Amino acid sequence: MPSERPQNKKEELANGISHGAGLLILIACMPLLYWAAANHLNGVYLWTLSPFFTGIVLTYSSSTVYHFSPRGPWKDRWRIMDHISIFFLIGGTYTPIIMQYLSYPSNVIFLGIMWGIILTGSVLKFWWTGKYDNLSTGLYVFLGWMVLFVIWPLWKNAPSDVLWWILIGGLAYSTGIYFYKKADVKYYHVVWHILVLMGTISHLIAIYRSFITA
Repeated sequence: MPSERPQNKKEELANGISHGAGLLILIACMPLLYWAAANHLNGVYLWTLSPFFTGIVLTYSSSTVYHFSPRGPWKDRWRIMDHISIFFLIGGTYTPIIMQYLSYPSNVIFLGIMWGIILTGSVLKFWWTGKYDNLSTGLYVFLGWMVLFVIWPLWKNAPSDVLWWILIGGLAYSTGIYFYKKADVKYYHVVWHILVLMGTISHLIAIYRSFITA
């Protein structure tokens, strides 16, 4: 995601490398997740990894291409994709967790509301990019911590280490927002990228642990 201040070439290089390398690391971890899901309850939750994997690829690839692109209309288009993809990463992260630890119909209702907000935020970003940035940031934060509405059943049903990794990931993302908003300081944007990657890895571990401890 870009800041208001145009990044210089060295900053953009660091931004692109940070999420390009992150994409490779995360893709390398996905076979392990699919293996864990396939061996959990005969693979009944295997499908829940598809939105998570899709969110990872969309977020990290669009961010990488955006930061490596020269200034111009195509860079602006990748900026839009970069912003929209974050919504899908949030939704993809929570889908396997919610499906496992919330009972029906609570899990379906929660995910329905969450994905409805995601689609609304995506439409706002697509048609009115730059006009509702504070609202979009607020939606990111709300979606990220929306889990608090169902924290009691998660607390009862999920292993403690899964909950801790979810919390660590949420704190990494939330801390990163400060650096994103203050990206007028040199290299603060790459710090935002690193914290986003830490958040994604933490949630990947949470999902993996949710499968192997079931």
